[in-house]
Amino acid sequence: MNYIYQIKAFWLAHECYQFSTKEIALYFYLLELANKLGTMHFKRQNNKIMSDLAIKSYKTLVSTKER
Repeated sequence: MNYIYQIKAFWLAHECYQFSTKEIALYFYLLELANKLGTMHFKRQNNKIMSDLAIKSYKTLVSTKER
């Protein structure tokens, strides 16, 4: 994975799609995790993601992931 390439591509996409604050946080959270693990294929419990990003609703997490 090319970390810098992923970041630059994200900001280009953001210009078109205007991601929300939660979407931005989730993307960079997962990108950092993938970078630490050295793989794009991993699992993370939803409760852990919600806790780490202060997302209070499972429904909000799901809609954020889908976007």
